[in-house]
Amino acid sequence: MKLNFPDLTFKAELVMGQSTYGWTMLGGYVAEKVSDPEKMLYDFEPLDVISMWTDIHTNGSTWQFGVFAGYSQNWGAGTDIKTELFLCPGIFIRIIHQLSLPYFTPPDV
Repeated sequence: MKLNFPDLTFKAELVMGQSTYGWTMLGGYVAEKVSDPEKMLYDFEPLDVISMWTDIHTNGSTWQFGVFAGYSQNWGAGTDIKTELFLCPGIFIRIIHQLSLPYFTPPDV
């Protein structure tokens, strides 16, 4: 979402997904259980992730002043996991947050 006003611009995004590792986010999938021990087959479960950010900045002609805030949380799998097999970078990261205050950018950037 992006809202432009004469003196101010507001941007925000919310992403909720499963196995979001392909978007360079937290997430991935875990082996929920062994479905066939003889053939070493597993049932997999995706990890649920939510991520949101907002950016508010002025629309100056020479310099722009702004504030950025972001938040991401790993909600885990929807079921109890019975194995230790996983493909998910940052599986042990529960929450990431960032606040950048203030920042200045030339308007052509």
